[in-house]
Amino acid sequence: MDHLAPDLRPAQAPAPPHRRALVNGAPAMLFVLGDRVIGCVTFDIVGGRIATVRGIAAPARLTRLGEAWRRCAPDVPLVARW
Repeated sequence: MDHLAPDLRPAQAPAPPHRRALVNGAPAMLFVLGDRVIGCVTFDIVGGRIATVRGIAAPARLTRLGEAWRRCAPDVPLVARW
């Protein structure tokens, strides 16, 4: 990795913790910093396989999602560091 330009190295920072959740009934991974949801990926499952992957990044939707997630006693991180 030392061969990369120094200005590209900050992109190697660890990803925020991932937490599992159900979003609109679909399995999801939440990306969380502190108590704030900063991103979400949902999965539509058909026949036991992932059929669709959707990302949620709209601030208004993430705010509502974060409020709901905090009310439901957040679990421990699914992946604490990438």
